[in-house]
Amino acid sequence: MDPREVARLTAAKIDEIESEMIAPQRPTVLRPSAQAGLAGTVYVPSRVGGVTAASRTDVGPDGKGPARTARRAEPEPEPAVVAPGRGTLDVDTSIILGDAGSGVPGGFALQVMASDSSLPPAFEEAAVLYSNGQDTAAASVLWQAIKDDALDGHARQAWSLLFDLYQAIGRQEDFESLAIDFSARFETSPPTWDKTVAPPPEPDRAADGGVPAAVSLGTKLDAQSIKQLEQLQRNAQRHRTVLLDATAVRRVDALGADLLLRVLTVFERGQRELLFQGVEALLDALGPTIEPGRRDVSEACWLLQLALLRLLGRQQVFDDLSIDYCVTYEVSPPAWEPMPPSIRTTAAGTATAEADTSSASRAAGDGGFSASPEGFALVGDLTGRAQVALGALREYAADRAEVIIDCSRLRRVDFVAAGELLNEVVALRTGGKHLVFKDLNHIVAALLAVMGIPDLAEIRLRRQ
Repeated sequence: MDPREVARLTAAKIDEIESEMIAPQRPTVLRPSAQAGLAGTVYVPSRVGGVTAASRTDVGPDGKGPARTARRAEPEPEPAVVAPGRGTLDVDTSIILGDAGSGVPGGFALQVMASDSSLPPAFEEAAVLYSNGQDTAAASVLWQAIKDDALDGHARQAWSLLFDLYQAIGRQEDFESLAIDFSARFETSPPTWDKTVAPPPEPDRAADGGVPAAVSLGTKLDAQSIKQLEQLQRNAQRHRTVLLDATAVRRVDALGADLLLRVLTVFERGQRELLFQGVEALLDALGPTIEPGRRDVSEACWLLQLALLRLLGRQQVFDDLSIDYCVTYEVSPPAWEPMPPSIRTTAAGTATAEADTSSASRAAGDGGFSASPEGFALVGDLTGRAQVALGALREYAADRAEVIIDCSRLRRVDFVAAGELLNEVVALRTGGKHLVFKDLNHIVAALLAVMGIPDLAEIRLRRQ
């Protein structure tokens, strides 16, 4: 069969498989719940106060709760619309801005020190413990604060923090037990469990034993590579993580480049995870296939090189090549966009470790994000430097005066990521952007208050 006909049939098959792979996987941005509760609370940077919430924990060091004591509550003041100021932590949590705080349009630099949130010390401690993954310790601190009943106007807020902590870590039984205590004390309906916010179940490792399904390309990436690429996509339907090994590739033609581009697009649009091995070898093979100023019939080799440079995070090389591509084909240069975290490079011999890390990340929803006209959504756990998610946020904000950050499915921000987020907020704020963190859970909002972010952005707590 003619290679071009093979490629045409391949493209049709890939399109068919694509619809099956990505249809149920598309991320959705959740709207605020209509449930009653402490809804719509906003932190405005000009005021002083504390975080507001509705959550609970009656746990000791072993994670179990002591016997409940039902008692009538003294009338509690309604939570104020507040903006935390600066406070003091027992640990040094200062964040000194680097490049993000200087050299920005507007001719001024900001230095933000993370401390002094005006929150009760127990809230600060619980927020930092939770950000570091010490869930039981954070819950114990909050429950002890509730039992001590010395929080004055922050008492209702402590319950809110605890409810959201239980929700975020998937402890439904403790959440419902706390709801009974809440009803007895405040004589009002408690928050209800929201299964769309709880963490996903642990992945079933029995299907692939933690080892990604691997497909290797031959020495040539051409129309005959259809078989391997079809196999890769079939594997992706059965396994959460798949591996594509291009280490052996030495020659590439336009048909093969076009086929691989289509496959990468499927993975980029979906949520299946692809580990890519041998990207450098593939780039070397692609080098001789293009020449600035020579307009080939197909642009596929150019576009595949640009996609691989995105995968490697080489923005400067990408920008240089995109200018050559623009001049050669007289089109607008492609814009830089990081690859989603579901597509990653991996070195030979590390695929199993990558899969193990991937599974753990999936259980936590690590680093997910999506963008829509309604807002930029952070999903799951934001951890480490979070360069991909924050880079995507930066690009999303580029042409917007008001940036809505949907946090309805954001469960946790660790302390390192909170520092990186602070730097990003400062950079955007000094660039004239108005930022709104929408539908934050109360325990994450407390951490952002510790960092001083409510002084720079509007914070809206999610409904409970």
